[in-house]
Amino acid sequence: MLLAPISPELADLVTADHLRTIMQELQRTYDFIVVDTASHLAELNLEAIELATRVIVVTALNIPAIKDTKLTLKVLESLNVEPDRILLTLNRSDAHSEFNKEAVENNLRFPIALQISHDPKAVSTSVNRGAPFVSANPEAEISRSIRELVSQLVPLETQSATAVAAGAGDRKRNRLFGFKG
Repeated sequence: MLLAPISPELADLVTADHLRTIMQELQRTYDFIVVDTASHLAELNLEAIELATRVIVVTALNIPAIKDTKLTLKVLESLNVEPDRILLTLNRSDAHSEFNKEAVENNLRFPIALQISHDPKAVSTSVNRGAPFVSANPEAEISRSIRELVSQLVPLETQSATAVAAGAGDRKRNRLFGFKG
């Protein structure tokens, strides 16, 4: 885990070359790497997108989120990111809204691959305790949504093979994204 810098000016010291080097080093140890970027598309975020095997774009049922998602999808298209590499995810999909999945898909002209339910209690408890809600509440709808996300990123056969290899003493561990080297 690489944490954000303690002060904003220190972030400018990290370059795309640094990110590329870090990703190459992580590839040596892990089968999958998850990179959670800020929503704005700065140079480092664009580098992470370029290196990513899959790109998860998260949106919500409100106009600002849909507008930002539309812009993001246009940028990804201009960067020649293939649509099949993009996994559009609708967060808080069952929250009260004037919109629904179909309206968002029609507006974005892009299919929503996954919906994550709205469970503020489970998420808040998870954040405050520092324990993943998928572990603390494995049967909650939101946990099932996250397992579905994993299964869309990593087919079940791959998950099983990785688990067997890890059990056999393989030094690689589970990751959610692979990167090109």
